[in-house]
Amino acid sequence: MMLFNKKNKVNPKKANVLPPRELELAERAFRDWVFLLAGFALLVVSVVVVAGFLFVKVNRGDFFTAEPDATISTTSSNRKTLIDVNDFFLNRQKGYESFLTGTTTEIDPSL
Repeated sequence: MMLFNKKNKVNPKKANVLPPRELELAERAFRDWVFLLAGFALLVVSVVVVAGFLFVKVNRGDFFTAEPDATISTTSSNRKTLIDVNDFFLNRQKGYESFLTGTTTEIDPSL
């Protein structure tokens, strides 16, 4: 074990000087970190812009609008169909009211 060997001592004049290969790696690492931070900042800005755009559109009411259909379907505007639908719901309402007012026989749980 050579802890106190003279070869291991660092020369103060050469302490801040990196070999060329390590200097290249340090520059590449710095460039990679700058690229990552710039990409993250670009991503954050784009998300904020899209969120702001959607917020403004939804707030104005422009986002969920649909153009009204100019053509009228003959099957949906038939008077007889509307009367039949109305009669169906009136019959359902009468059946429900008769169910509420009618008495039901009690079921004996002991059987």
